[in-house]
Amino acid sequence: LVFQHAKKNKKNLIMKSRFLRISSLLVAAFTSAAAWAQPTVSINVAGNAITTASGSAAINLAALGNENTVSFTLTWDPAVLTYVSSALGASVPTDGSATFTRNTTQTATGKLGVLLGLEAGTSYSAGTKHLVTVNFTRASEVASTTIAFVDTPTARRVIDPNAVAITTAVFTDATISTAPPTAPTITAHPQNVAVVAGGLAMF
Repeated sequence: LVFQHAKKNKKNLIMKSRFLRISSLLVAAFTSAAAWAQPTVSINVAGNAITTASGSAAINLAALGNENTVSFTLTWDPAVLTYVSSALGASVPTDGSATFTRNTTQTATGKLGVLLGLEAGTSYSAGTKHLVTVNFTRASEVASTTIAFVDTPTARRVIDPNAVAITTAVFTDATISTAPPTAPTITAHPQNVAVVAGGLAMF
């Protein structure tokens, strides 16, 4: 009887050990999945260029489905781009339920603070969401300039419906050109070639 009891205890310990091992693997898997869950906020300029007198940058969110609020500061070179205005993107409700706050006190030096929040307890559905459009005029022509995210005056944050920061969120900058495209050079051949009457000329 004592032997059978010891055998049963050993079996229970083995089963418990296996259960703990499986639980540990499941926790690790979920932790790893959470680490890869990265909502991404990006700056998108058509053709990566503003080659006319004015242009715009779209701020998009690659949402996972649990994002309620996004905040950031957009920065650019004021010698290249001049801020004109900003407006809600096409993916944001226009019924007044969203909060759209802008800090425009530093736009002359190339900074715009933005805080955009949905109604409390709600979130964006998964997918690409157009949050904000920022309009510029071109101040100078350069081959390459950067529009970037920084934390001052408004910190970069993505927050879920429970007011908890999503720490895996990624903010992606954009490098664009403001130089107009180079016009093609057309050369006619031959140049200043005499053609004898009745002869052939190739063009």
